[in-house]
Amino acid sequence: MSENPATGAGLRVAIVVHGRFHAFDLAEALGREGVSVDLYTHYPRWAVRRFGVRHARIIGLSMLGLGFRLAERWRLAGGGEGAVQAMTERFGRRVRRDLRTRDYDLIYIWSTAALEVLECPQLRRMWRFVVRESSHIRAQSRVLEAEGQRTGIDLERPSAWSLDRESREYLAADRVVLTSGFARRSFIAEGVPAERLLLLRAAALLDRFRATPEVVAARAARIAAGSRLRVLFVGSISLRKGFHDFSTVVEALREAPIDFHVIGNGLAETHSYRQRLRDRVHFHERVAEPELRAHYAAADLFFMPTLEDGGPFTLLQAQANGLPVLATDQCIATDVIEDGRNGWMVRAGDAAAMIERLRHCLSQPEELAAMAARLGQALPQQRDWRDVALELIAELRRLGRKPACA
Repeated sequence: MSENPATGAGLRVAIVVHGRFHAFDLAEALGREGVSVDLYTHYPRWAVRRFGVRHARIIGLSMLGLGFRLAERWRLAGGGEGAVQAMTERFGRRVRRDLRTRDYDLIYIWSTAALEVLECPQLRRMWRFVVRESSHIRAQSRVLEAEGQRTGIDLERPSAWSLDRESREYLAADRVVLTSGFARRSFIAEGVPAERLLLLRAAALLDRFRATPEVVAARAARIAAGSRLRVLFVGSISLRKGFHDFSTVVEALREAPIDFHVIGNGLAETHSYRQRLRDRVHFHERVAEPELRAHYAAADLFFMPTLEDGGPFTLLQAQANGLPVLATDQCIATDVIEDGRNGWMVRAGDAAAMIERLRHCLSQPEELAAMAARLGQALPQQRDWRDVALELIAELRRLGRKPACA
């Protein structure tokens, strides 16, 4: 890691995001390294500042954000995709208008909202990286279709408009940025050349989520004492996140000394699951990120049965807090889990393997307690957003100014 606090001096980057994703954390980390960052988002400026962004110029397109929210409500009420599509295209045109008057080394823009920028001839003089925080959209669509068939629930999948739009974005971008090895492999499987992909593995705000020695000691002690195991899931309560398998696990272990806690907003598709589990699972509404630390601290094991995920970032937050992790192989776990050292990885959809692992944790509490005690110290693979910023800066230094003929 560089000792130079201004390692990014002289670089200009535009980060464009229709929401938040990891844009705010990266913008702040780049700004701290001396990069001149303009952050375009449909969050209002005051909300972006609330997330800790102090070292970036914020262009908060809040009226477009309001339009997005209204369009999404209309879609959920049965109004169709048209309004959301129109707002997405409007966001792209609005950002394109601004970018054409400026000069950047890099436009770092999220997929779905990128096409208007990527297809603008005047902007081809700059490097244009499109960011995808999930697997290739066509691979994601197949996962959702298969889960719908398995569960008998008609799951919402990417529309034909989204499939076409993102596929065109992948082709038009100079690089596609991916946040996990799993996501990268999905793009290669779909025929995207490896040299056009840039892996910037996701990170966590370690200072925000790292556990104190007291928390680590208390966790190890209660596990070793054979107390009821507190298993935590944090994220969207959806079938894509593996909630069908989560339900199967809870039902199979209903008599076991385990308290399952779930933090997140539930999608309509999981309503019947949540009703069925309400007497055996502690459901909590989504909380602000700073409040998550206390929930991680109270847990003994983090459980992520996701079917497809470019992250999840919550897994990395849990790791930063010293939590052992049980996760599937269809997410960033393939990059950060060392089986038996900091957690365990199972095949996505294999609820039987998840049940077996949790039973093992109950039968061998000293093994889990030793792991929890060891994880109180940061492991080498834990990354902060500064690490991501430095990798992106290094890539820009390697590329240099974009050739005029590119």
